[in-house]
Amino acid sequence: AVSISDAELRSGRLHMQTLLDVLVRIEMCGLVELDGSVVPADLLSELAETQQALLESQRKQSSGDSKVAVERWERRFELQVPLASPFTDDRLAANPILLEVVRLMLGPRVEIDTFSHVTALPGAPDQPWHRDVDALFKESPVIGVDHLPPVGLVAVVPLVDISEELGPTEFLAGSHVSA
Repeated sequence: AVSISDAELRSGRLHMQTLLDVLVRIEMCGLVELDGSVVPADLLSELAETQQALLESQRKQSSGDSKVAVERWERRFELQVPLASPFTDDRLAANPILLEVVRLMLGPRVEIDTFSHVTALPGAPDQPWHRDVDALFKESPVIGVDHLPPVGLVAVVPLVDISEELGPTEFLAGSHVSA
């Protein structure tokens, strides 16, 4: 994990060394974990409460998958969130620390393509290893180049403290480099 200092959190800007550490991890591993309160705790609590209510509402309204809630794996649901508060709060949707990393990796134009959350219900089994997105090309379009710049990024923001009992998301370092 790359630690984000209190000074960086207050200013909304990463120090050059922190930014370099983040970029190296993304290039080498395909992912990076930011250690620090990048999204404020009060907002995380509000997001958790709202997403739980949305999930319960969707599960009561639909039998099986809907356009809003999809059971991705046994007892594990992905729910598209509405583009409304608290999900549109700038401390999340326009978070300066996250935007700094995204813009450095992808360029100045940023677009949120999918805004969803995944909830694993108690007793959900482990998922098989998988990528969240497929590789853009099956083979490199440039001969001799195995690694192309990313065309998108996935940000995972846990809404609760993660523990082994909750079955945390695991990443295999390097598996997301070409995804």
